[in-house]
Amino acid sequence: KGAKADSVSLEPFNRLDLDISSTSVNSVRKALEGFFNPEAVNDGNAMRRLRIERLPKVLILSLKRFAFAQGGARKIHKAITYDEKLALPPAWLAEGAAPLDYWVTAVICHHGDTVHRGHYTAFVRYNADWYMYDDTTVRKVEGKEVAAQHFTVYLLVYQSRADVDMSP
Repeated sequence: KGAKADSVSLEPFNRLDLDISSTSVNSVRKALEGFFNPEAVNDGNAMRRLRIERLPKVLILSLKRFAFAQGGARKIHKAITYDEKLALPPAWLAEGAAPLDYWVTAVICHHGDTVHRGHYTAFVRYNADWYMYDDTTVRKVEGKEVAAQHFTVYLLVYQSRADVDMSP
């Protein structure tokens, strides 16, 4: 009685949904810290911690740009910075998990004020070059244009340097 037991749930994933609504969250790193922070559950009688046992070769970070309250949705208009390279600290990994370094390979942006209105664009890296996709237009862009998408970034696709099998 009164003893705390560990409970482990294993779930495969390749996408993390990151809450950016807090005023203290201004970067992907801060959002990830919030995601992995221990959380009290069961009226404080237990702690829930998320740890990754096996990292995916492709990691998708979805920024929760829309908040839902009082029957409606509002867009969270704030700058969120992100780095070209991402490495998760060992504290976020399960014991024995192999760390990976990731590099951003795509940045998907939402332009608009509401969940019902807006436009999506994508910046995609092909080898060392970046391309911007906007409906039927594709154009080569500089990395600094990609890095400047702080207010519109919605999804980030990070890929490890490991080979990615694209076969069905």
